[in-house]
Amino acid sequence: MRKIMDQRGSVGSFITILIIVIIFYAGFKLAAPYYRAYSMKIDTGSIMSRELSQEEMQQKIYQTAIDDKIPLDIKNLIVTKEPDNPRVTVEMKWDDIIDIFGHPVYKITRNINLIK
Repeated sequence: MRKIMDQRGSVGSFITILIIVIIFYAGFKLAAPYYRAYSMKIDTGSIMSRELSQEEMQQKIYQTAIDDKIPLDIKNLIVTKEPDNPRVTVEMKWDDIIDIFGHPVYKITRNINLIK
């Protein structure tokens, strides 16, 4: 005789799929700020290697932050470039807020210091 699946089997499968979907959603929401910070580091490094003035470099980095949807305020972006020294220092600070279903859950403060 064939075994007939009762209601508990289909509910268990639904709950398992629901848990997997929730885990993927939470992973996506948690990974996005880390990816944006990594991407901002890479983009800033490439901007720093160009021959630009201090103001041009600051504007390009700030525009990159706007394009990447990073909540960076211009006063929290410090670019230091001395004319007689080829070394460039960039300091950035911003807060990433992770929200799940529209509710803020976690706040990450980013402090990035790059020297090239």
